[in-house]
Amino acid sequence: MAEKEPRIKPYYIGVKKLITLMMKMEADVVVMTMPDLETYHIKRSYIRKDIEYVFIPHGMDSNNMTYRTKALNAFDTVFTAGPHQTEEMEKIAKLYGLEILETNVNDGDYNQTRFIAVQRALSAQPDDTRVSLVLTLPHVVGSL
Repeated sequence: MAEKEPRIKPYYIGVKKLITLMMKMEADVVVMTMPDLETYHIKRSYIRKDIEYVFIPHGMDSNNMTYRTKALNAFDTVFTAGPHQTEEMEKIAKLYGLEILETNVNDGDYNQTRFIAVQRALSAQPDDTRVSLVLTLPHVVGSL
């Protein structure tokens, strides 16, 4: 993909650079698919204390059976992929004394999330089942 699109610049962030990046993060929202925030090497930013950390699960499996105990407790927001995950998160919140601010946040009757793709030319096909989002940001402090 990067060979055909010059605005996409692939690079590898090693563990040490990732730790530094996360601890010095200057963003309003950080969306992650990796659990265990604040448990091991990935910590909340020490630069900004008002960042909203959001967890989005990879799949529809049981978060309770898949992740470690308290793996999602440090996130401000946890999205769920279905009613079974929502029920688990409600039980986990009760067990650990966490407050659930709002549930059933969606834009459809069947928990369907709709996305709008904005681009100059349509490249999606009717049978497409996946969407990837690639952002190009200027290389300046605070652009993340």
